[in-house]
Amino acid sequence: MAVFRSLGAAIGSAALASILAVAPAHGLANGQPVKDDDAQAKAVVSIRGCTATAIAEHWVLTARHCVIEGQGNFPVYIGTEAPNRRQAQGTEAKWAPAGDIVLIKVPEGLGMDSYATLPSEPIKRDEIAQIYGWGVGTGKVLATAQTKTGGTYHFPGTYNDGIMFSVRHLDKALSRPGDSGGPLFYNGAVAGVASAAASIDVPIANFAEVYSQKEWIEEQLATTALPRDLAQPEPETAPSAPAPAKPEPEAAPPAPAPSKPQEHFPHNRTSSAFTTLSSRLF
Repeated sequence: MAVFRSLGAAIGSAALASILAVAPAHGLANGQPVKDDDAQAKAVVSIRGCTATAIAEHWVLTARHCVIEGQGNFPVYIGTEAPNRRQAQGTEAKWAPAGDIVLIKVPEGLGMDSYATLPSEPIKRDEIAQIYGWGVGTGKVLATAQTKTGGTYHFPGTYNDGIMFSVRHLDKALSRPGDSGGPLFYNGAVAGVASAAASIDVPIANFAEVYSQKEWIEEQLATTALPRDLAQPEPETAPSAPAPAKPEPEAAPPAPAPSKPQEHFPHNRTSSAFTTLSSRLF
């Protein structure tokens, strides 16, 4: 336990260089296949040999070191069983201002029933959380394992330059390269993104903290969520009737009375249009 608690202080640049995506991809070793009723698992996807998490209709969250920033081709594989997975197409990677975090934009949409939520507070020490990993060695079913959180730390100037936290896997689970970008769920929210490990043979891994980048993530989600929410079809209205023909001027009567100003919308036409619109709203 002492080794676990002091992990943040003990990790150096060499350990941080052991990024999970460097070696050939493998799955979460000694993890358990997810069950059909695992709601969190349904939001876990994979992209370019890394694990990722669907957090909105048009956005996938994964590790920054998994992709190059900017426009590109980012196939996203959806589903917890390899034979039945379907594909969506990501077209842009946006790196977070800090941390090993990136968002992949999927303009066509992911078409999923639900998405992972963001945390409401920073991760705490000594909490039991759930991790997920999708990789070559995982097999045909997404794998999961429990883990215990350690302390947070920050290494300015490193590849992530953000807040990270350590975890110790339980039940002999071991992180493997294909687990990069995978989620750590705590209290039903994705609190961390799998980032690095000191060794693939030690049940300790490092996660980028999501909460510290939550505001930036929500800003990106809003760029697609708002147009989608506001894009309601405009109510149809009755076709405009042709403007009434201007009457021919009549000869002025001996004692002309002041004429009444013409209404812009004659009463009968206004009523007709309103009735048509109302019937289509119910």
